[in-house]
Amino acid sequence: MNEIERIATQEPLCAKTLMLDTVERGDQLREDFAKVTYGGVPKFTNQDWYSRRGYRSLKIVQNYYDSKDRNGKVWDTKTIFMRKDLL
Repeated sequence: MNEIERIATQEPLCAKTLMLDTVERGDQLREDFAKVTYGGVPKFTNQDWYSRRGYRSLKIVQNYYDSKDRNGKVWDTKTIFMRKDLL
């Protein structure tokens, strides 16, 4: 991630901000969803990892993606959008 952030600030992008989205912490820790999606509950969520890297939460959207598991079940999930100012 350090490399991505470094490259983003260089030509031709010259980015000053990066934005991303990931599964919201509570959904990622939900045992039923985590087992099917990740094989088990993660020790550390994506949201927490990005937060530790300086990304701030902007907005949470319910069912932004059609989250289907490998069996075709659609999961009711939240997506969190996050932002980090690079400069």
